[in-house]
Amino acid sequence: MSFEENLKNFRFTDDSRDVFDACLRFAAFLEKGGVKELQIYIDDAFKFYAAFFGSLLVGSAPCVLAKPVYEPNLTAVNDENFLNFLAKEPAKGLKFDPQAKFYLQTSGSSGKSKMIEKTLAQMIKESEYLAGELNFSSQNTFFSSVSHRHMFGLTFKVFLPLVLGARVIADELNYPEAILGLDLVNHVFIASPVLLRTLAQSPAASALKGLSGIVSAGSPLKKELRDELGRICDARIIEIYGSTETGIVARDEGCELRLFGAVDAGLDDRGALNVSSPWCEFFQTNDAASIDEGRLALQGRIDRIVKLNDKRVSLESIEAKLLESGLLADCYCAPHPKFKRIAALLEFNGEGLKKFRKIGKKGVVAELKELLRLEFKNSVRYFKIVEKMPRNQQGKFEKSEFENALFASPKPVWSGGAVNKASEICGGQICQNGQNLESGLNCGTNAGCVKFDTSGERLENHAQKYKFSAIMHAGLEIFESHFPNLPLLPGFMQLDYVFELASGVGIDVSGLNTVENLKFMKFVRPGDALRVCFEKRGGKLYFELFCNGEKCSTGRAAL
Repeated sequence: MSFEENLKNFRFTDDSRDVFDACLRFAAFLEKGGVKELQIYIDDAFKFYAAFFGSLLVGSAPCVLAKPVYEPNLTAVNDENFLNFLAKEPAKGLKFDPQAKFYLQTSGSSGKSKMIEKTLAQMIKESEYLAGELNFSSQNTFFSSVSHRHMFGLTFKVFLPLVLGARVIADELNYPEAILGLDLVNHVFIASPVLLRTLAQSPAASALKGLSGIVSAGSPLKKELRDELGRICDARIIEIYGSTETGIVARDEGCELRLFGAVDAGLDDRGALNVSSPWCEFFQTNDAASIDEGRLALQGRIDRIVKLNDKRVSLESIEAKLLESGLLADCYCAPHPKFKRIAALLEFNGEGLKKFRKIGKKGVVAELKELLRLEFKNSVRYFKIVEKMPRNQQGKFEKSEFENALFASPKPVWSGGAVNKASEICGGQICQNGQNLESGLNCGTNAGCVKFDTSGERLENHAQKYKFSAIMHAGLEIFESHFPNLPLLPGFMQLDYVFELASGVGIDVSGLNTVENLKFMKFVRPGDALRVCFEKRGGKLYFELFCNGEKCSTGRAAL
């Protein structure tokens, strides 16, 4: 069947509504209103299909936005106002024009986002080629963790399944538990390496075994991750190289990146790749590359090759070298905005966190510098540890985020609040008749129990208790500025957390003048889970802190 016939018969596996009827009703509304150009920012797949194909049917060139920032003089449809665009009756007599235009907004990861013109014919040609080249079939079910608002998702979640007459799961699945709960037999997963890494590390990763295929794009799929996925499941793992401007260019199924047969590729005088194909007339990229009999070796973006001391240095080569350390889950390098040196953002993996806990930032940085020294000398002078690399959904690093991450002073992200039952606080020890507890914070609500704190003060039954929790991740500023050889959370910082959290729930600590009782029992290290418990009674603040469930400090302060 043709693309249009497949669309007419299409239903999502998890949404039985008639997609093509919605397309026609959407088209009827635009036709009646004379809308010639339309901005689309829609997450819901059913609504997106209706708006996108409905506007193409009637010739209202849709602009698919990467972010919900609208031009005020253009009509815009989103998840909230979508129903306002559906006419009561479907349009009649409409046919797709193969040359119907639409526009895709780039993510802006390498600078300012742009609108890229595409045609329906280009997308269908590309998808028909992929259908023959990748050998997926109408028996496959496609599901995705990437948005249909980007080229990768639009090609592989929208157009390829429609060309094949295959099934599609409407929901965008971004959480491991949602994916691992599916019966994945004959399923093809469209994903970025960011989520694939999270899935591979899940205790339930063996549930991926039934997958038929994994298609990855957006950022490089590292060999270690590919190998790990290969051990977990039997899926064909296909990495796609391309862009919004070019469409698909090359693929890697485990050996090397090879140009698709329908793609003509060359290099300009800078050594940057240019491509043309049935779905891309011609585009000059900024990706440095070499080509050898269909094999494509990418050498990094031209704008990521910098000159230091009269020598050209590839930032992507430095990143690859840093990853060889085995300590990093991710890293990103860029020129320091204030100094003529390179700065590196580091995200530890499990081994890196262990080493950081053991020898601190100073020791880890010394090892990384030694690894770089032979090839890159002292090009990297500044190292910043981050909890998580600020990549976008496609796994790309947005330039604007680099300085934010480099100069950030991250603090813990706390969750929690007031506790209604005393038995829920800090492990919830319940007081037995006649038992004397070390702290009233651990005392339950037994009516027959007379409760005292360690100073002998009778406790008030109505005192409100609070409990907050946070992970002391390696990127916290305090681990960079104190004890560089052995990172610990200093006692004064533990007190600061108590007082800040108390102030945040309305306890006035402005007159605090004395910490009457304070005891530290256990170190708090990077990666530890810290729980802070406190309550105010009789003009005093009582508090306990727990590290990974074990009490690490207690105290009492006069307010």
